Amino acid sequence: MSGKRVLVVGTTPDYVELIRKRWPGRVLFLTDLHHREGAVEPAPEPDEEVVSDLSDDISAIYATQNLEEHLSRYDLALSGVTCYDCESLELASVIARWWKLPFHSERSVLLSRNKYESKRVWDEKGVYCPASAFAGNKRELSKALSITGLPAVLKPLTGAGSELVFRCETEGEAAKALDFILDSLSAHHDLRMYPVGGRTSPRNRIVVEEWLDLNEFSCEFILTGEYAKVFRVAKKVRELGEDGSPRTLAYLVPALARTGLAPGKLEEFMEYAARALDFTSGLLMADFFVSFGRPVILELTPRPSGDCIPHLTRLASGFDTIGAALDLAEGRPLALPREEDYRTMAGLRLLAKKAGVIKSIDAGKIAAAPGVREVYIRRSPGHLVALPPEDYDSFVLGHVIFEPGPAASLEEQCETLSALLKVEYEAAR
Repeated sequence: MSGKRVLVVGTTPDYVELIRKRWPGRVLFLTDLHHREGAVEPAPEPDEEVVSDLSDDISAIYATQNLEEHLSRYDLALSGVTCYDCESLELASVIARWWKLPFHSERSVLLSRNKYESKRVWDEKGVYCPASAFAGNKRELSKALSITGLPAVLKPLTGAGSELVFRCETEGEAAKALDFILDSLSAHHDLRMYPVGGRTSPRNRIVVEEWLDLNEFSCEFILTGEYAKVFRVAKKVRELGEDGSPRTLAYLVPALARTGLAPGKLEEFMEYAARALDFTSGLLMADFFVSFGRPVILELTPRPSGDCIPHLTRLASGFDTIGAALDLAEGRPLALPREEDYRTMAGLRLLAKKAGVIKSIDAGKIAAAPGVREVYIRRSPGHLVALPPEDYDSFVLGHVIFEPGPAASLEEQCETLSALLKVEYEAAR
């Protein structure tokens, strides 16, 4: 089978299955061996996927050789490169450079992935962001807290989501969190998310950030050589987990009006923040606050949003961000949604409250609830749930997309829907 394919670098088997079904014959997947070995989803056809060890730089070199052999074997050529996962962005950048295809530069990727360096650059260039410092021991932590103040947020330099993120009220709490994060990172299995080596390795240092008690938003935008165009803004519903980690419970769209920002101000800000990290084009996502009428950026990542946001965006506006990344990789034009194109919808993450092996899981009452547009359960009987801070993925059971009603607050509606999920666990042995 000959032809051109968009290369998707290092995504998860559930995304592989979704993409190959929605866009059959269009994509070639470079998949991590460890992801494929543990997958419950069926493997793609042989010509659709290159399975290789992507765990470190040396393995990645062999992976590119395997990719080259695969292209030759099946008479395929790459029409573009894209990536949906933080830990695979650097490899995607390297592959794009080797194949002379458009993608973000390695420098931009590395700057954006480092939660301290990105803020250092933004601060130097006048981009509003929380105060931050790095710390690898108690002395550096004390100095960092003198910069950020308390409460403060401690997190890994290169993590994703809410993994190993802690909000600390006192220096004593921060010291305990520092020890816990560094101990957890030293034994962490993900070498791509947290590379090993060097005094400033993400396993030896963390970032300490100023805690901003403000509404948090996320957005996605297209950056071109001339402008930035924001096409999705969501308001986050946050909560503090029992382990003290702040995490997102739900997203609400549309939310540009809820920011209170003047038209065009968010786009102007995001363009400047992206160019400060040397990005020139592409689809990017960002988390930000609004303080006294101005955006304050928290993080910027050069990929489409994950979690339940692609499902929420697609149902609320008809725009498919997963497909948009494929189109951009091939240089195809995009018809971006406007704020007024969105129906008011929320995406609720269904999170386990208890650890254990799932015996049964039933979302029937959620599906029958008024306003519910989609229920997705990603776990099945036999799945082992571990709670944060031990594990930040296995406790995510799925999501619900719904249209909020006027009678109760969004937080109350999220709580009501979450309570309708019935999960039984096997008896402890």
